[in-house]
Amino acid sequence: MAELRDTIPMSSVSKVRTDNVETIFNRYGDDGSAINTTDGTYTVETGTYTADSKTIDQEAVRSHRIRYKDMAREGFDIAVDLADRHGFAMAEAVHRNATTVGNNRATGILDNEVLAGGASALTPITTSISNPDEVGATITQVLQEANAYGEGTPFIMMSPKQGKFFNLYSMAAGFETADSSLRDGLFRVNRGSLFGLDTIITNEVERFRDLTFTGVSVAAETITLAVAGVSVVLTARAVPAVAGEFDIAADATAQALIVANMINASATGLNIATGYFEFSAANRKALRDAGVRAVATAGVVRIFTYRFVTISEGQTNATLGTYTEQVLTGIRNAVEIVMPSNGYNSDEKPVTGFNGIELTTTQVHDAAVFFKNRAKLIRTLMVA
Repeated sequence: MAELRDTIPMSSVSKVRTDNVETIFNRYGDDGSAINTTDGTYTVETGTYTADSKTIDQEAVRSHRIRYKDMAREGFDIAVDLADRHGFAMAEAVHRNATTVGNNRATGILDNEVLAGGASALTPITTSISNPDEVGATITQVLQEANAYGEGTPFIMMSPKQGKFFNLYSMAAGFETADSSLRDGLFRVNRGSLFGLDTIITNEVERFRDLTFTGVSVAAETITLAVAGVSVVLTARAVPAVAGEFDIAADATAQALIVANMINASATGLNIATGYFEFSAANRKALRDAGVRAVATAGVVRIFTYRFVTISEGQTNATLGTYTEQVLTGIRNAVEIVMPSNGYNSDEKPVTGFNGIELTTTQVHDAAVFFKNRAKLIRTLMVA
C-alpha cells in the first residue's frame, strides 16, 4: 500500500510525510494560533518559535466480506481486486480530508466579484470557453498580491467540467495560442500548465449547495439527493416512522438542524418521531461514497459533496442556492499530509453466521496547512 503515501492527485499539490509520528509538527508555528496573537508564533529578531503540532485523528477504513467459496474459486484474482479497491478507497479518503482542510484554511478567495475587480460577495464564477484566461490570470494576481510566490509553480486543482473550458479555450484562443499549443503542449488534461498554473484534474472537488428554510416542511414534501444512479429521498412527516422520513420541526432553524442530522447520520434524533429515521443501507452507502455531509446554521443547510450529486427539493418553505465547486488553487506543498509509517493495518477475522472472513484495511492520516502571513491557498468558487 506504499502508493497511498503519494495519493493522486493530491501528491501534485501537497507535501507528503511518512515519518513514524503521531502528530503533524511545524517548527515555525501553526498560523491557526498566530492569527489570534499580537506577534505571531515566532519572532524573526531572536529566531525563537513555538513548536505547534496537530494530533493525527483521521482514519480511512475499508472492509469487505469474502465467502470461502469465492476465495476458492477466484484465488489470486480476488485478492488483487480487493487490494486495488481498498487502495482506492483509502487514497480517496486521504485526498478528501486534505482538500477540505485546504479549503478551510485558505486565506484568499476568488469569486465572481473579485474577478470583476471588486470585493468578494461569494458569488461563484460561471466558466465558459471565453474566460479561463481571466480566471487563471486573476489567480496568479491574488497570489502575487499576498506575496505567496517562492515555492514553485502555483496550481489549480479542478473538476473535469472546469478543465473542459480550459481545454476549449486553448483550442479556440487564436493562432498564437494554437501554435504554442502545437509546439509545447499548452494544456494537457491530466497534468499540464496554463497561464502560469500547473493544472490538475480530479473528480474529488469539494462542492456545496445551500438549502435555505424560510419556514418548516409540510407533510409528504421531499428533498432528494441523487448520486450514481441512487436517489436518496428525505420525506417530511408529522410522525416519522420508516426509513427516510424526518420530523416537521417548530421553526426554520430547527428544521434545518433535523435535515442536517439526517444527512450526517447523527445520533441526535436517530430513529425517533421527533427526529428522523435512518436511510436504507444502500442509500447510506451512496451518500458515504459521495462524501455527502451537511452543516446547519440559522435555518440554512449547507450540503457538501465530493462526487457530483443532483440535489432537488419539493419544499413550500425552502429554496436551493447555486451548486458551487470549491476549486483549490495555490502554492505547491501548501497542504501537508502525514501518513505514519506504522499507520497502515490489515486484519482478517471470522464473522458470526457468515461462511467466510471480513477483510478490513485502515490507514491513519491527517492534513494541515502551515503558512506565515502569506495566502498560500485560494478558494476559487465556480458554478458546478
